[in-house]
Amino acid sequence: MKVSTSNKEMGLIDYTPGQDCPSCGQMVWDNTKKPKINPNSPDFKCSNKAECGLAMWIFKPKPQAKNDISTTIGLDMILQELREIKGILRGNPQVIHRLSPAQTRTE
Repeated sequence: MKVSTSNKEMGLIDYTPGQDCPSCGQMVWDNTKKPKINPNSPDFKCSNKAECGLAMWIFKPKPQAKNDISTTIGLDMILQELREIKGILRGNPQVIHRLSPAQTRTE
């Protein structure tokens, strides 16, 4: 699995739970088996705290925002509908004539 490390020079590395520390070769604590109290705490941590202290987090890529033409067209249609509603509320005759008689009735 891909993990990001606290060591900026190492960056993103492949790590398999149960392996020794990729930096110093000591045992690594696996914190994935217990619930996180702090969401920023590492998933894996080197047991050699005094000399190494390497921390590793499971890499989770950020989702990319959808920015395609269908979204833009959908937003344009919604904006047009809102403009028409705004016109109806203001009594704009240019908008009211586009509606059927049933839609223009007020009770």
